[in-house]
Formats: sequence, structure tokens, C-alpha cells
Amino acid sequence: LADNFFFLSEDEPYAGEQSWYVGNEALESQHQLIGTRAFTIDGDRPVMRFYTQYETEAGADGGLFEVSTDNGSTYQQLGESMVRNGYPNGIQYTTFVVPNLSAFSGESDGYEAVYVDMSDYIGQTVKFRFHFASDDNTAPNTGGWWIDNIEYMDMVSYNTEVCVTSDEGDNA
Repeated sequence: LADNFFFLSEDEPYAGEQSWYVGNEALESQHQLIGTRAFTIDGDRPVMRFYTQYETEAGADGGLFEVSTDNGSTYQQLGESMVRNGYPNGIQYTTFVVPNLSAFSGESDGYEAVYVDMSDYIGQTVKFRFHFASDDNTAPNTGGWWIDNIEYMDMVSYNTEVCVTSDEGDNA
């Protein structure tokens, strides 16, 4: 059970040489990766972006992204604020002891960029954490939860593709 806590791993980084990782063991456990510094949310469209990859027992083991406005005394789950690549699956009550909860649970098939709208917290000082929990049932042999490239930003624009056709029939 040497990998049943969050640690910096060189095995599966999204970018760079390391990512945060917690193993998905077949035992009842809860682990937290907590940001050490509080910061004030500002900007017109503030978001937290992080890249995540997971392979867990679907519906039973999984991870949450949470925020605190009281310096870490309590945390709120931010699933409803995810505007891109939010939680894919519901998770059983007994994992976090919270009814009707969704989480990063199942298999992501590689890294995904998750964007969390932080507009509800403008002007407030917050801390964030990643919270992983598992039950004592089956777990994948090589599974777990990876988190990389955590960034707070004021989202100004969104990159996308467009096709443009001129009156002369030129396409770009």
C-alpha cells in the first residue's frame, strides 16, 4: 500500500516530469491534496483549470474538487460549477457519506482538462483541495487518480476551430 496517499509521481505526468497521484487500493480510505496558500478570487470570469486522469472502481471509488472560504475548516464540493469535463459518474453514498454525489470515477482514457467556474467566489479568499475516497471492494490493478497543471486564471477567450467561406468560394 505504498502508493495509497497523494504523492508526486513520475509515472503518468500530463506535462513536465511529475503529477500528483493517489492509488486506488481495495480498502476503505480517504485522501486529500490541499493547496497550502489561500488566495482571493478576482477577475471577470475566474476559473480553476487542472488536468486529471483516473482509473477507479466506477461508482464506488473516486475524486472530488472542493473549495473552502473559511481557511480550510469546511469545504464545498464544486461539481455544479464545472463548465468543461465535469464529473462523469455518480458515486455510492458510503464512499463520501454524501447522498446523490458525482465524482471523477470510472476510467477517463487519458488526461482531460477540467474547468471550474469560480465566479460565485469573486472577492472571497479561498483554499482548494482534491479529495479521493475508496471502499474496501474491488479496485483496478494499476488504477488511481492523477492531477497535473493546476492553474487559476481569468478566462478571456476559448480556443476553437471555425470554417470560413468567402463570397468567392474560398475556404479557410
